Amino acid sequence: MTSVELRWTTELTPIDYIGMAALFDSEYVDVWGPWTPKRGYGYARGELHALARSDGQLVGYAATARRFIGVGQTEVLIAGTGGVVTRQDSRGTGIGGEVLSALQDAAASFAQLIMAFSAAARKSCPSMRPVGTPAFSCRSSIFLPWMP
Repeated sequence: MTSVELRWTTELTPIDYIGMAALFDSEYVDVWGPWTPKRGYGYARGELHALARSDGQLVGYAATARRFIGVGQTEVLIAGTGGVVTRQDSRGTGIGGEVLSALQDAAASFAQLIMAFSAAARKSCPSMRPVGTPAFSCRSSIFLPWMP
């Protein structure tokens, strides 16, 4: 059974960091080198982290961070969400949707708009469609808006 925990960066434990390093390196080490908590992989570091575990092992991850964007003459607080990673042997099980859904629910308490950025390969787009969102057209880079 998979469980999803939400933790702010200040609440992450050494075990969390070990699991994150193993998960990120399994996917990105050839491109970005060994993961370090001091920098993210091609995207800004998150501040609220969704950690999916199965039998104590980290099998899925996503994060969100509060950001302001300009909309006309107004600044809007958004939850910029991304960095979704699912361990290879757990793909296709809905874990990506679970971590995104957990972040969406949590972010609704502090953001006016939740934005997820996906730079996924075309072949992985269908499995990455977040729970509760309308279908979208796969492109190399897309924005998926959610209204909490």
